Amino acid sequence: MRATPLVYVDRSPLHAQVDSVLVDNVQAAFSATEHLLKLGHRRIGIIPEPLNLLNAAERLSGYKQALRAHGIRVDSKLIRPGDNTEDSGYRRALELFKLADSPTAVLMCNNRMTLGMFVAIRELGLACPRAVSIVGFDDFEWSAYLDPPLTMVRQPAADLGTTAARTL
Repeated sequence: MRATPLVYVDRSPLHAQVDSVLVDNVQAAFSATEHLLKLGHRRIGIIPEPLNLLNAAERLSGYKQALRAHGIRVDSKLIRPGDNTEDSGYRRALELFKLADSPTAVLMCNNRMTLGMFVAIRELGLACPRAVSIVGFDDFEWSAYLDPPLTMVRQPAADLGTTAARTL
């Protein structure tokens, strides 16, 4: 038994033997990917967090499940894990958009990496959503003020915190 109570909130290592409070990341990523598919996108990239994190692995799983459910082959070139920093979002976005058959949409799995994605889009002169559509995770208070507003998968932060406190 652990001497100090510990609860992971929002993310945990893949095989943690400790309580965790998480959203249904598989379903969230499935829904976000399906949203992009319903907009007509067929080449959808994803920039997940490091894949040693449970939420990243689950979001990648939901993305793959959505593609397969719509008869689209998963292209490993469109999967570019980042490291939770703006710089990795920027670098991974450049990698995606420099592909010969680059994506028309990208699912960003972290708000900091989403910021880096926007730097890459601006640097490459791409118009969002005309040239590329973006769906982000985690939400920003200011995402609605972008033109056009950024589509986000909102995390119920207050609910996660309350549940974690109760679990402790």
